[in-house]
Amino acid sequence: MATDNSKPAMPRWWPIVALAVLILFHAAANMIWLWQDTRILFGDTGNHARISMKIAHILSEPDVGVFGGISEATTFWPPLTYLFTQPLYLIFGFNPDVSVATNTVLLALLIILTYLIGQRLYNQTAGVLAAAMVSFYPIVATISRTYYLDISLAVMVAAAFYLLLRSEAFSQTGSSLVFGALLGLGLLTKKTFFIFALGPGIAVAIMALTAEKGNGWRDLMAWRPQQPMGPDGAKLLRRLANLAGAVVLALIIALPWYLAHMETISRQASVVENVASGGFRDRPIWWYLSWLDDILLLLPFILFIVGFVTGLLEFRRNWFPIIWIVVPGIIYPLVSRGHMRYMIPLLPAVALLSAQWMVGIRRPALRRGLIALTIGFQLVAFFVVSWGLPSTLQERYAGPVQDSFRPFNVKSPEERPLVDLAAPIYFQFPPKAHPWPVRPILDFVWRDIEAGASPEESQRLTLLFKLVDFGYSSFSYENQLARERGRPAAQSLTIGDVPGIRDFALMLMDHDYLIFNSGVGGWREEANLINQRWLAGDQVLKDRFASISTISLGDGNVVEVLKRTGPPVKQLPPDEQRRILEYVLELSPESTQAQKLLARLNGEPVPLSASTQQQTIDPAVQAILNDAESLRAADNQAGAEAALLEGLQTRPDSLALWLALGDLYALGNRVQEADQAFSQALEIAPDDPSILLEQGKLWEAIAKAGDNPDAGDAWDKAANAYQRVIEVNPDAVRAYLGLAKYHRTRDDNEGAIDVYRRGLRHIPDNPWLNFGLGQTYFAIDRAEEALPYYQKAVELSPDNGSYHFQVGRASIELSSWDQAADALARALELDPNYADNLSFQYNLGKVHLGLEDYRKAVNSFTQVLDVNPRHQGAQFLLGEAQQGAGDDAEAAAAYRAVITQWPNSTLGQEAARRLQGLEN
Repeated sequence: MATDNSKPAMPRWWPIVALAVLILFHAAANMIWLWQDTRILFGDTGNHARISMKIAHILSEPDVGVFGGISEATTFWPPLTYLFTQPLYLIFGFNPDVSVATNTVLLALLIILTYLIGQRLYNQTAGVLAAAMVSFYPIVATISRTYYLDISLAVMVAAAFYLLLRSEAFSQTGSSLVFGALLGLGLLTKKTFFIFALGPGIAVAIMALTAEKGNGWRDLMAWRPQQPMGPDGAKLLRRLANLAGAVVLALIIALPWYLAHMETISRQASVVENVASGGFRDRPIWWYLSWLDDILLLLPFILFIVGFVTGLLEFRRNWFPIIWIVVPGIIYPLVSRGHMRYMIPLLPAVALLSAQWMVGIRRPALRRGLIALTIGFQLVAFFVVSWGLPSTLQERYAGPVQDSFRPFNVKSPEERPLVDLAAPIYFQFPPKAHPWPVRPILDFVWRDIEAGASPEESQRLTLLFKLVDFGYSSFSYENQLARERGRPAAQSLTIGDVPGIRDFALMLMDHDYLIFNSGVGGWREEANLINQRWLAGDQVLKDRFASISTISLGDGNVVEVLKRTGPPVKQLPPDEQRRILEYVLELSPESTQAQKLLARLNGEPVPLSASTQQQTIDPAVQAILNDAESLRAADNQAGAEAALLEGLQTRPDSLALWLALGDLYALGNRVQEADQAFSQALEIAPDDPSILLEQGKLWEAIAKAGDNPDAGDAWDKAANAYQRVIEVNPDAVRAYLGLAKYHRTRDDNEGAIDVYRRGLRHIPDNPWLNFGLGQTYFAIDRAEEALPYYQKAVELSPDNGSYHFQVGRASIELSSWDQAADALARALELDPNYADNLSFQYNLGKVHLGLEDYRKAVNSFTQVLDVNPRHQGAQFLLGEAQQGAGDDAEAAAAYRAVITQWPNSTLGQEAARRLQGLEN
């Protein structure tokens, strides 16, 4: 670990100047980029920022519970990065750019730490060059302009490793203890810190244990009280003490948070569970390596390959960065093949290996030329990736530029080369405006709340669609930001999914505001069904909600903001309440709360849950259940809970009471308590599939809820419960549906297909399983495989209009026009509301076009455009239909509309070609 001084030392002041210039350059670039970029924080970045603001509140009023409050606020992610942000909030206030600026500060630290490690391992020149290279790697530069945790993790890994080197194999007490502190703080940055620290940490620990070549152990074993210890034994003892002190200090710092979140960690950190889930089976084990040339770009990638090979040839000199890379490079693909940003903590080592051989080139001209070429290449790539190619070059060398919500998204073209020369073009991530009207929608809702009689009352808003940068986290972040800025209505507005399990539709009826999207679905089937019914003009929904705002989106869809027009369902007159409850049960027959309310309205016995019906309940327990149900019906949830808990004090073995308590907690969104109640029920009836199913649905609901950064953990719990249900009862249809949905949410369509196929082996004649398998195939553009399962679902449930509609859509993809026409006609016959459904009319237009019935096609596409004038596909196909009908002037007008509204899209370019053909 000694410094290599084979090259002349740089002037003492030069590295400081070089690093200062580098840091100021990146700070200025990031400030300009963030000033130009007006995108909202979304997805994980929005969740991270909201957590950081919650912690700011906790720290603004410190008390003895401050550490517990911070621990609770962090939920899934450790707190250190959020604490790094607090000084910026104190100085500049709450602002998305202020949150993101945390990573600009951390990037400066990463530059300094990379230099310090390089200077210690090699020399000053290598340190400066490595620091420059790592800062210009495109993924480092672009991720530093978001609020992910990966730059922070890279800083803590580099800081820990620098102190590990300074400890001289734990012979230096001060450096060893600071290393231990950084180890603990690194674990409080991100749980994966352990993977990155493992290799060098173990290697240096082995060096410490073997430093005296066995003499230390002999001295130590030979030592007796009242006798002096040999010098080698004393050195070894000091190393052991320093090593133990570092470990203890790390545990003292990190363990409290980990103990408080042990249940979450135990489920998330299991390699076996992650591999068994099949979530990565569509990506090869060398997936990260296949992307390495893209995150470095071609020249730096070649420099790294040379550096890695030469490093292996001189392993004694380069062992530290090699182990830094190799150990996580083996472990990480076993637990995750997600986003390339997870590999950022390895990039300082990549830069060090790249720099060490370049500064060792003997010929000065060659050495300086290669270094200049490298920095010049990285600077050009930096500006291309950061601000895009000039428009003239972009038009000439048009590549598949990503249009993603986050830098370096992995959704590149399906057929991509192993070494991608077009990476700088594809991975451009220039600043731009947020594509969706999140703030205008929220501003409209806030003004509506503030105009109401009681703006201080709690208001609930939910979205019935799912887009990462136009979803719950986007709206929740902006609402939280408005709270911090003192917007009164934001204080009372809660944004999230409906927490109900079986009672989704019923609980949705009491939400204050709903947001629909005409063309995008959500996580859950119930939301999609209600969305479709609203678009089809469903009268019950029209009577319950009023459309108060309509906004056309750039993708051709329309967003509607709805407001509830009446009181909560339980406060409605009996006839209106009965109408809504019957409607809810039509949508979701499993809605136990709707069943009970309707039974009470009709003067009928209140139905019991499926699990309770299987029991023989003695009169005393039944009396407790009746009392609790009466209290719950009167909206006295606390009284119902007290009645059940009191009953359990005398009858702790009552399965019915535990189930009723679990249902009560689940309806109140008290997830942990509901889970505990169901677990107690399982103690009485181990492996009861109906109770396990309740647990699975409970965690599935919470996983799909908005404002939930812990959704991944909840989905894992749901999947575990569903898997146990299937093991106990292979005929449990709902468990297969839930487990398949779990895989779909992870983009693991092959895993979902496996689940559906397992279900169909046991229950081949279930329409839901057949339809679900068809939907999965259709979602991944495998319509030919989807069609037989849609047709089987139709055979099993011939009166379901949705099944016929999907047969039609799959047939359209396969150009089976007659079959598609028959299927759509049957869907419309079964459900006349399809006549007003935009998706139905659009697909019907495609069928008419395929059958060359151009006049009918024009009529269908015109109906779509009357409702949604910015439907790009309908606008283009209208031109095609009019052209087929011989109306060239009308076709030209339709093509011009496409070109005007979407000039750079694929359809816009095709419309230009069609228009040119008409004009010629």
